Amino acid sequence: MKLEINHFKSHNRVHEHPILFVHGMAHAAWCWEWKFVPFFTEKGYDCYTISLRGHGMSEGKDKLRWWSINDYLEDLEIALNKIGDEPILIGHSMGGFIIQKYLLEKKKIKAAILLSTVPANGMLKGSIKTASKFPLKFLKGNLRLSTAPFSETEYAVKTLCFSDEIDPKILTETKAHLQSESYRAYIDMLFLNLHQPKPTEVPALFLHAENDFIVDKSHHEKTALGFGGKFEEIKGIAHDIMLDTKWEFAANYIDNWINKTE
Repeated sequence: MKLEINHFKSHNRVHEHPILFVHGMAHAAWCWEWKFVPFFTEKGYDCYTISLRGHGMSEGKDKLRWWSINDYLEDLEIALNKIGDEPILIGHSMGGFIIQKYLLEKKKIKAAILLSTVPANGMLKGSIKTASKFPLKFLKGNLRLSTAPFSETEYAVKTLCFSDEIDPKILTETKAHLQSESYRAYIDMLFLNLHQPKPTEVPALFLHAENDFIVDKSHHEKTALGFGGKFEEIKGIAHDIMLDTKWEFAANYIDNWINKTE
């Protein structure tokens, strides 16, 4: 499987451990490269982004509907083996769920930061909320076995991902870049491949967005506590923390936390 794995070198590298960014549902490597990658390379980190199979420029689009969370976990392993060093993992939403799976078994990473992560007990509550807000889109998506209906309008993308004050250009560009997600992966996170957290030796930070439409705060916090991680809520920000209005505040918080763990 040929995967899009992009490397961004810092011109003033001061951190030994690079960062590997793992995207969420319907996103790809691009979602990190607009804001977070320039910020963290400027802070002295080498950065890597990955597009999971079927996403971005990676292979596998012909089978996208049926890729599983375990397939995506295999992609993460491929990226980690390519990088070699013990990186810091930063994952968003589904990417955070994949990192949780990794933390259950592996320890060859320096730290893990999970943004708006799908909780360990799944996304049923968020799915019910989404179905109530967009019943026709939810019905269409399940009939088509596709998440594409949720990125058909800027209103839907804004509701699910962003704050009301989001830059219209970011909203338009995000809508243009969003794609369908694997229906199998969605079912995995709904009920098919859930897990019980267990304490990890890896320092872990769980960042919750105060205005997250998708991820329930109580389930997010319970997941963080189960892994023995630090839970923090970022005020005034929505689900797509790395692109939303207060992305820089979140990035600075992450940088400060990493500096304390090194």
